[in-house]
Amino acid sequence: GDYAIAVASHFFITQQLRVGVSHHNLGRNTGTSIKMLEEVYSHVQPTDQIKELIPNWMKQASAN
Repeated sequence: GDYAIAVASHFFITQQLRVGVSHHNLGRNTGTSIKMLEEVYSHVQPTDQIKELIPNWMKQASAN
């Protein structure tokens, strides 16, 4: 029902933000306002940004 649709929508939006889709494009595609996307998903970072923020020592430790 409605809950399953909300969960699927949340998952889709989260995944799209993680791969770097802009709030503007995502909002237009999903019918969600940019304001709502920023309020609800401000914690979601594109994967590339997350990799940049991981210190080198952590990258080396996880490689071993």
